[in-house]
Amino acid sequence: MRISRSLLIYLLIVTSILAGCRKDPDPQNDTVSVAITNMAGNHVLMLNQYNVDANGDSISINRFNYYISNIVLNTSTGGKYSEYNSYHLVQLELPTSSTFNIAAVPAGIYTSMTFLIGVDSLHNISGAQTGALDPQQGMFWDWNTGYIMAKIEGLSPQSGATNHSLEFHIGGYSGPYTAIRKVTLVFPQPLMVANKGQATTFLHADAMAWFKGAHVINVKTSFATTSPSVLSSEFADNYANMFGIDSVKNTVQ
Repeated sequence: MRISRSLLIYLLIVTSILAGCRKDPDPQNDTVSVAITNMAGNHVLMLNQYNVDANGDSISINRFNYYISNIVLNTSTGGKYSEYNSYHLVQLELPTSSTFNIAAVPAGIYTSMTFLIGVDSLHNISGAQTGALDPQQGMFWDWNTGYIMAKIEGLSPQSGATNHSLEFHIGGYSGPYTAIRKVTLVFPQPLMVANKGQATTFLHADAMAWFKGAHVINVKTSFATTSPSVLSSEFADNYANMFGIDSVKNTVQ
């Protein structure tokens, strides 16, 4: 089919107008990196290495997974930036999962960050998910009970299980046993996001915090939970305090 000259000119004009309407990425927006070190008290957490918790129990961890979601960066004046599609699965067995980027952060000075440990209730009932929320990640029960927000698996000589195992799969997105917990961390110094700069916040997550705090959990009698329950809710109360910020690095060009 031949296109008339007048129609061709019209199409070129429309294409030019549409191209002019496209917005280039805001040069003032930048990326903030988040780097997490998994810890066992004062030591870096290592797979299959025994550590002593606050109760004096020896615990060896071979799986330590948790979701961080709905990240918000806050300014001192009440401003905030909410990460889009904010779901990150950190896995001890996959070291690269402990570092991720928050993209398109507006230039500014941020003083704290807020996030959820777990997956918000809406995405527990939103049908098939992909990426970090893909059920094949091994962090999903079913559409009734939803996602496992965090899990620890391992061994302890003090465990009351016949094989001395530990299995803590903490989930539940509604009702009295919800395992979703909100965390706010204040930066030790302001996080500065500027044009072509680089900002990084270094966090730690202490696995031993699961067994102390609001509830003292003894693995001799509490060695497994794999469904929403009083025990799983107590673990969630404890792990709400497992995070801390070690430092902030600002590199402004």
